[in-house]
Amino acid sequence: MLNRSLKHKSIPSTDRFDVAVLRLDRAAHNLPHIVPICLPPKGDNFLGEVGVAAGWGALSPGSRLRPQTLQAVQGISVTIYDEMMCAGYKNGGRDSCQGDSGGPLMLQRTGRWFLIGIVSAGYSCAQQGQPGIYHRVAHTVDWITRAIGS
Repeated sequence: MLNRSLKHKSIPSTDRFDVAVLRLDRAAHNLPHIVPICLPPKGDNFLGEVGVAAGWGALSPGSRLRPQTLQAVQGISVTIYDEMMCAGYKNGGRDSCQGDSGGPLMLQRTGRWFLIGIVSAGYSCAQQGQPGIYHRVAHTVDWITRAIGS
C-alpha cells in the first residue's frame, strides 16, 4: 500500500482536472462486457481500499505494442489528494501505462462497482515508489452529474 506524497516531482498543470464527459448519440445497450458503473458520493475517501485499473495500454514503459485483450490490475491501493489520487504498489510491478489514459480505476463496495478514478498520468510504469496518477472522480462528481443531466 502506498502512503506518501510526490513532493520530489511536480505535477504538470495539464494533468489537473483530467476528466471529460462524452454524450453518445444513441443508447449503449448492456452486454456482458458493457455495463453501467456508479459515480462515487462527493468527497468520498477511498484511502487504503483496493481498486482495479483496466485498459488497453502498453504492457511495459515505452512499448508500442498493445495487448489483444483488456488488461486489469487488481490490488491498486489508493492515496488521496485534492483532485488527483495516486495508486499503485509500493514495490512497483503492476500499474496502468501509456495508452490507458482515460480508463477506469474502479472499486467494489457492497456488490456495486464505483468509478473512483480516471487514468491520467505517471512517471514511467510500474516502477517502485512511482504510483500512477488518477483523476479523483469524487472531487468533480457534481460537475460530471450536471454535464450528464444537461
